[in-house]
Amino acid sequence: MTQSDPSSPTPLPERPSLQLLANLAKQLRKAHASGDAQTSERFRKHHPRFLSWPAEQVGKTPMSLRDAQLVIAREHGFEHWAALKTRVVALQGAAADDATIRNLIKAASSGDLAAVAKVLDEHPEAVNVLGGDNREISQFKTTALHRATDGGHLAVVELLLNRGADPDLRDEGDNATALHFAAERGSLPIVKLLIERGADVNGFGDLHGWDV
Repeated sequence: MTQSDPSSPTPLPERPSLQLLANLAKQLRKAHASGDAQTSERFRKHHPRFLSWPAEQVGKTPMSLRDAQLVIAREHGFEHWAALKTRVVALQGAAADDATIRNLIKAASSGDLAAVAKVLDEHPEAVNVLGGDNREISQFKTTALHRATDGGHLAVVELLLNRGADPDLRDEGDNATALHFAAERGSLPIVKLLIERGADVNGFGDLHGWDV
């Protein structure tokens, strides 16, 4: 982790939610667009591009969601959003044991909606953790969303997204997102759902070089 403002970073909670942090970024952008002066000052203070800008100029400058995410990340002491996301996923993984992750991924792979809901009711922090449902055969690690998408289980995909699954997390193996899996399988309803929930439609950088 790289501290952007070591004097006053806001610490992450013990069990941080990536979905909540993403929502905070959206709210920050919306507040800036409404002309809120305190919000503009947060952009000026924490966004490296605006450090030397007059407050009035910052207030008149349209901000992207990436700008807002960067501010949220740096307010928590991280250099950028990707570093924040990596830390949150690591904390979530530490809070969920391997058996829980295996059970969740196995249920998602088979399309067992009730079992997925039960695991997440008891262990909501497990939703974005990378794991494996058959380590004896494959060392690749995926999230439950990857497996539900790969199996074409639309209802499970929707449940996972509603519970905070991040559609842009990459697996350990193909460096692919859930949308890569859905596109490869030709699962149009799942493709549409993932895009509606903010999935990266390009997906550059997967192992096979296919992109989405």
